[in-house]
Amino acid sequence: MISSLYKFISVTIILFFLTAHVFSQSTKTTLKGIVIDESDLPIPGSTVMILHAADSVLAYFSSTDAQGQFTMKNIPKGDYLINITFLGMAPHYAPITSGVQEEIDLGKIKLVTASKMLSEVQVKADFIPIEITKDTISYNADAYETQPNAVVEDLLKKLPGIEVASDGSIKAQGEDVQKVLVDGKEFFGTDPKMATKNLPARAIKKVKVYDKKSEMADFTGVDDGEREKTIDLQLKEEFKKGLFGTMEAGYGTDSRYKGRAVLNKFSKTSQLSFLGQLNNINEQGFSWSDQMSFSGGGMRGGGGGGEFVYTSSVPSLGGPSNGLSNTGAAGLNYNWFKTKKFSIRSSYFFNSVDNTLIQQSFRQNLSDIPFDDYKNSEDLTDRNAHSFSLYSDIKPDTTQQIEIYGGFGFGNRNAINESILEKSITGGGPLQIRSVTNNDNTSENLNGNGSITYMKRFGANGRSASLNANYRKSNDDNENFLKSINEYFSTGSTEALDQLQLTANESETMGGQFTYTEPLLKRKFLEFSYNYNQTESRYDKRVFDAPETPVFNDSLSNDYSSLFTYHRPGLSFRYNGQTQNINAGLQYQISELSGQLDQAETDINKKYYHFLPRFMWRNDIGNGKSMRLNYNTRVQQPSITQLSPVVDNTDPQRLATGNPDLNAEYSHSLNLNYHSFTQFTSSSFFASVGGSITDNKIVTIRTLDALQREIYSPINIDKESRVNMYSSYGRPFKLIRSRVNLNANFTFTKTKNVVDGELIDLNRWARTGGISFANMNSKVLEYNLGGSWTFTDNYYKSSDALDQNTLLHTYFVDLTLTVWKKWKLQGGYDYNLYVSNEFEENQVLPLFEASISRFILPNDRGQIKLSVFDVFDENRGLSRTSEINYIEELRSNSIGRYAMLSFVYALKGTGAQGMGPAPHMIRK
Repeated sequence: MISSLYKFISVTIILFFLTAHVFSQSTKTTLKGIVIDESDLPIPGSTVMILHAADSVLAYFSSTDAQGQFTMKNIPKGDYLINITFLGMAPHYAPITSGVQEEIDLGKIKLVTASKMLSEVQVKADFIPIEITKDTISYNADAYETQPNAVVEDLLKKLPGIEVASDGSIKAQGEDVQKVLVDGKEFFGTDPKMATKNLPARAIKKVKVYDKKSEMADFTGVDDGEREKTIDLQLKEEFKKGLFGTMEAGYGTDSRYKGRAVLNKFSKTSQLSFLGQLNNINEQGFSWSDQMSFSGGGMRGGGGGGEFVYTSSVPSLGGPSNGLSNTGAAGLNYNWFKTKKFSIRSSYFFNSVDNTLIQQSFRQNLSDIPFDDYKNSEDLTDRNAHSFSLYSDIKPDTTQQIEIYGGFGFGNRNAINESILEKSITGGGPLQIRSVTNNDNTSENLNGNGSITYMKRFGANGRSASLNANYRKSNDDNENFLKSINEYFSTGSTEALDQLQLTANESETMGGQFTYTEPLLKRKFLEFSYNYNQTESRYDKRVFDAPETPVFNDSLSNDYSSLFTYHRPGLSFRYNGQTQNINAGLQYQISELSGQLDQAETDINKKYYHFLPRFMWRNDIGNGKSMRLNYNTRVQQPSITQLSPVVDNTDPQRLATGNPDLNAEYSHSLNLNYHSFTQFTSSSFFASVGGSITDNKIVTIRTLDALQREIYSPINIDKESRVNMYSSYGRPFKLIRSRVNLNANFTFTKTKNVVDGELIDLNRWARTGGISFANMNSKVLEYNLGGSWTFTDNYYKSSDALDQNTLLHTYFVDLTLTVWKKWKLQGGYDYNLYVSNEFEENQVLPLFEASISRFILPNDRGQIKLSVFDVFDENRGLSRTSEINYIEELRSNSIGRYAMLSFVYALKGTGAQGMGPAPHMIRK
């Protein structure tokens, strides 16, 4: 099967070469014309470009002579766009078709001054697949063909300069996209993937990519240098009215089922959207940022050495996850824009996930005398969550703006965990520990947050003031029944645990900020600011032995509270040039951390004084090029669970405890970015180099007690430094009408780790390189293939025996073949190879999916699809990780091979087409 797939790919590439050869033998055309101005005088030196109509890639280039004439010979058969430009004149666009006749005489072509650009010229600009205006790149969606049932994410994958990762995250010009708007408005909150994974590609007219300024900068007109890489999806007019969306239902072997609906009703004053899904194939519909925004999170030590474990019920976006999950989720988003002075954005989510996870893990722990852990576990988890958000923008007049935000969420989690852990000396040594543990855990969380911002502009010269107040509160209550039998063979002792653990974690944050901006000379401003914040936390843990006749366990119980406050006055200078922006500032932060340990009757009181300089320089070079330099400093206080000296024995062999002596981190970071996008060659280049230095860096270390139990706790190290570099390059490969993308990433971290009680130097290296090829014409065959290689290395200065080296090979092939217009054949093959010197053998994880579908009903609004997941039945839920204290291999139960028959139906907006490709514009 695999060899057949490779043969198929080879034949496809050969066919492209043959097709290119055939086209080269087609009839060729000579194109000529005369460029004149509004006075009918010739314009010598005008730029004349011939662009491929499908992708705007520059095909031919010329200029006019002294008489304003141009001649371009031997243009191959095909559809093109002619683009004529001259300084100070509005560009001229027109579609042309070569190969029909030997010569095309365009006659006299008149250019008008840019200030007199007529609406007719603007309409012609819509033919151009890519336009660059200052820092905005606009893509004409109709110039990039997608499959009939494609979502916006599929469209973005075809746009030059945009990369979409396997998890749905997006990079534009090498930078992470932080916002995706729909007609300038947020869609289901702030998560970019909500729009890209749920809106149909056929509804999009234009995709605009730009660096969004802060709300304050937009309001006052004084650029503060803050930017968010943003994509704005401009809808076609027919989708701004009526109902449109997609509904899907499927059933398969092994009783697999899937149901999904995305419904939208938009108008000029409102946007109403509904998302719903129900399945048992591990497809999950909302992202990590939604989880953090709406359901809260927490620290849990046992079983992970104090790592962050998220316990809400909002599932993550992506493909099949480990374990077997039943998922139900629904969301409602409503935006209302009554007038330009008043608008409301709101959303609601409900999520329910039942997961059964069976895992086998092998962990090799780093030590002078290394030991191995073998663990078998089974988790049964049931999660539910509700979340609400509301945002309102009020503009009483042109000089004032009020922004109000509120969010509220609550959820619960029930989980049963059973595990067997065995520890032995590496290399086949005797068994040291055997632990059988059962946790029956119930938790409830409740959280809310809100903010209000008032902005006032005094005149039109940049004088302004703003006032912000914010509040956040969260509660997490946890009840856990722990039963465990632990045998220590080195001492011959046995420990039995039967406990009830009650934990309450509360946090309350409030703060505010005031800023005042005063204009100086032309384009120069001075800003005064003051920021206040306080966070009050409480961690109350009560442990009782023998729950049937409870006995309070004083050593594992504690009541800890902390209060962190800071005052931060500051002064900034800003320069807003036509192409350059500078923001240089200095703040002084006075911080105080106080805490109280009730059980130990101990008080903690620490004060910190830090200067916080910052500098931002941005240069919009023009023609799609820009450069940015950022220098920043920050103070990060320890969390309450990092400070609380309460032992968490949820996993009796991997204990976690806090450290009340922790200091706050103080870090400096510097980053230089450069990106370039060339419209006419459709090539993009991005490079970034940066680094950071953190004083009093908080790291988690592991020590062993007398019984060889692992104890994880946070400590401060003097300093941690990091250097990172990233670059990407993409351009068309015209010979086979494809696009090639190259990327490379490098990170070096110099830190410290405790091994056998000694703090030693550790150097961590991470390097990733990748290449991919994707075609730019989907009429018959779409493909995307490539690979990446990730190296992860840990080097200890004290001992080579502790070093770790791993390599992950990733290769992928995605194909879509259109047969007789109505039939689609699709296939995807992912091949992961794990290589590591620390493991005896390499691991291979291949995953092959295939489907065949037929479009039915008028306008191709219906699709019948037969798909097979994991054709080779190789999905094993395999992963390998390399941490500073250990290397680990995890094997999890996961969905294996199944077939599913499904039906997809597209609802169309008023006057809109169905799932079929958007009709091509008639070019005269």
